[in-house]
Amino acid sequence: MESKEIFVDYNGWGSSYNYFPVLYLISLTFHILTGVDLLTIMVRIAPIIGGLTAIIFYYIMMELTKNRKISLLSSSLLAVAPFHVYQTSHAAPLTVGHFFMLLSILFFIKYRRNVKFLPLLLLSTIVLILSHHLTTYFYLITILGMIAWRNFKFEISKKENLYDLTYLIVASALTFSYWRFVAKPVYYSFMKSGLHLLPWQVITLYFFVVFLSFFLASRLRGNRRICGILSKISSGWYRKFPRVLIASFVGILLLEIPFLFFEIPTAYIKMNFTAMLLSVPTVLFSSIAIAGAPCLSMKKERSFLQGWLIAITLSLLYSLITTNTTLYPYRHMEYLMVPMSACAAFGIVEIGNRAKKINTQRLKKLFGEISVEVSVFGIAMFIILSNTLTVYPAGYSFKHLDERYSEPCFHAIEWLKNNTKNNDTIATDLRLSDFVWAYGMNATFDKTNVTWSCTDWRDCLDELRGNENYSRVTYILIDDVMRNSVVYLNVDLQVHMTNESYDKFLREPFELVYRNATLDSSGEEIHWAEVYRVNWTYIEEFEERISS
Repeated sequence: MESKEIFVDYNGWGSSYNYFPVLYLISLTFHILTGVDLLTIMVRIAPIIGGLTAIIFYYIMMELTKNRKISLLSSSLLAVAPFHVYQTSHAAPLTVGHFFMLLSILFFIKYRRNVKFLPLLLLSTIVLILSHHLTTYFYLITILGMIAWRNFKFEISKKENLYDLTYLIVASALTFSYWRFVAKPVYYSFMKSGLHLLPWQVITLYFFVVFLSFFLASRLRGNRRICGILSKISSGWYRKFPRVLIASFVGILLLEIPFLFFEIPTAYIKMNFTAMLLSVPTVLFSSIAIAGAPCLSMKKERSFLQGWLIAITLSLLYSLITTNTTLYPYRHMEYLMVPMSACAAFGIVEIGNRAKKINTQRLKKLFGEISVEVSVFGIAMFIILSNTLTVYPAGYSFKHLDERYSEPCFHAIEWLKNNTKNNDTIATDLRLSDFVWAYGMNATFDKTNVTWSCTDWRDCLDELRGNENYSRVTYILIDDVMRNSVVYLNVDLQVHMTNESYDKFLREPFELVYRNATLDSSGEEIHWAEVYRVNWTYIEEFEERISS
């Protein structure tokens, strides 16, 4: 707003974020209309946009199933789906990315039936490209998966294939052009590191895969051997639904046990017993989705969901095999949750159908005749409520990533804005560094480490002096999340403050100059933030005494 430019200079963490301005433009629009502070607007409107993804998914499911109950159940499950909920609940480009990804998928399905939806589809696709690069990647492979899988399973007319392929090529060309000529860090870094190829080689490989997928789908369609194998797997999977459900539940829980002792690959965290306990609703959701996956084979329109699920699963397998740190395996989970919510909805209905067939005298005495509707409602409510209660605590239990922020944080940053100079640098974690930078000040982002873990200020003096990334630190910003949960600095770098490492800030050369806190009804502090000034006069005098 101040520079009158869409793409502002940015030197913080996440080097390409300034090239994806949709979240910022939406926030700016509401700021102009309401007069409310820009960052206050942004941190409140982003979760609303994220929540709307569940509504869009309802309409996607209605297009594919024409069944209101299945559609409502699918969207309700997505509204509490782990990974998806956490990622779309805070102010970040990926939140609006998820929104426009699902909106584009909805328009794509409608466009295949009515070409009049093409303008809306293209508009939504362009906004998606401007929203978030990783989400755009998942969107493109999702559309490819849908088209290729349907071509493999069914005889699709040449006209439909032409429409599908033309749109995919146009969307891909727009994406690569934007990355090449505007969002250059994505083109030269994201694309290169994801596949370890040069950008032009990635593009060539991508279009080769697109055309190869079409070719193989058409050639293998109707192959009796392949179709027979797939049909046998699907029917066996469905027939053994209870066994698959139980095996999936037990298997996922057992899979967590080794990670009590070893780090999860590319996630840089270990499981703990609290996290395992809180993961049970997530494991139950996932196991029902796995058991319900064969239900996607039962009707032609559900093949869109099959292709969607297969595309992201294949990308996940690639990232696991290569231990990819660009296409992180755990980042796939938030996108996988969408088609999995549909699988879980079909799985819950299947449980209800099978419960109806239970005819033992003991169950009849206990519950009477169990209707399908009652069974489905009961299971769905348990899944929804249990995930609602655990989705945030489960994430925080790792003490790996905690992106909560509070009113005291913003009051402290506002104080810094009004009481610092242009050459001042504020040391804080990555989470608050973004806000400090957004208010026009200098922050350390992910470049400090020892500052938060050492017990003696002399041990972190090198970091306080600054380096090529930031100038001399003059203020320290700490809040209750950093003190009691985790100091998050990067994907692979987190530290935890102890009583001793925190107490050093209460003594020279640090001076508490501002504190803000919120209290509950009994006067107990809920959240707080503190600002310390670094007394460089004290440090310089101390060094003179030591040297003499």
